Amino acid sequence: LGAHAEHIARTKSGRYTVSRPLQLGATAARAPQHVVDSLMACGDHLGSAFALRDDHLGDPVGALLLLDPVLARHPDDTASLERVERAMGTHPDRAGAILERVYSATGRDEALATLLAARLPHLAEAGGPVALRVGSLLEGPLGRPEEAPHFYEQARRIDPGLAPRALPALERLYRKLERWDELAAAFA
Repeated sequence: LGAHAEHIARTKSGRYTVSRPLQLGATAARAPQHVVDSLMACGDHLGSAFALRDDHLGDPVGALLLLDPVLARHPDDTASLERVERAMGTHPDRAGAILERVYSATGRDEALATLLAARLPHLAEAGGPVALRVGSLLEGPLGRPEEAPHFYEQARRIDPGLAPRALPALERLYRKLERWDELAAAFA
């Protein structure tokens, strides 16, 4: 019963995360049945590998590597997105890069900024680059430059090695926003 239950769980996880999104995409594209069948078979193997790496081998980085190409082809795959979002707490660089690609490709900059800002307090010293990215999103595509300095300053506090990247952004924003006291304090 144990091996059978494990097989069912692994297959269910792999189907939900990989195979079904491939099948739905192929069906929506009106692919011939033999192509759909091939994608399902490939997806089952990839899904099993994902489940084994993530659940049984304790290799979430390997699991993320398997999810990356799935999300590149199917950025609306909510099961895969949820797994990557959960991985932000333990592997913020790799998971963040995947989410950034997916959210940017689908125009979900607000969702990305919200996700990254919410995870930031849990990332400790790994949060510096994440804070820089939130600042960049606020300054650029989201058009809220008045909120960006907070995140650039936070990046500098978390990781002083990021100062060469944060300070030019702070200078540019403080000048643009005419926040002269804060500009002077940033360079004091």
